[in-house]
Amino acid sequence: MKSSLITLFITTSILWLGCTSCSTRTEDDGLTSKPENILRLGPFTEGNVIADVNPLRPEHTRDLREVALSLPIWESDSEAAMEWVYKYSEDGIHVDEWTNPADGAQHAVTLKRLEDSAQGQLRVEVHHPSLKIYTPSGGIYYPWVAILERREGGWLVESAKKKES
Repeated sequence: MKSSLITLFITTSILWLGCTSCSTRTEDDGLTSKPENILRLGPFTEGNVIADVNPLRPEHTRDLREVALSLPIWESDSEAAMEWVYKYSEDGIHVDEWTNPADGAQHAVTLKRLEDSAQGQLRVEVHHPSLKIYTPSGGIYYPWVAILERREGGWLVESAKKKES
């Protein structure tokens, strides 16, 4: 009987404490954190250095197809991506903008040539039509854009953000 009363007292106390703590807390009391949307850009996070998927030789930097093939934007392996690009895409030489040929699996990613850096490094802007932004209710896909600067064997991500409509 004594243990039943102790159990009843503890259970009642726990329930009472739980109910009063819930009922006295408001949204504006500063104790709750508001969920934020998180943009996860993987390797395209500002400040990251992205290693080349395929080596980009200096003599190929004028060909935006070769630039694109050095980036991690492909749904297939690098050999299949290279074959696809050279079979189905427009020339990437002497142009300031190039979009890869898309199919059901591959997104149409656009590269734009920017003015070289003050140090003379190649810079490009990558426009990707879709990347998941994680939200409190799951996720939403938004287009994104990143600015990259050429480094030895890879790319420095200068900026990366959700593309504004």
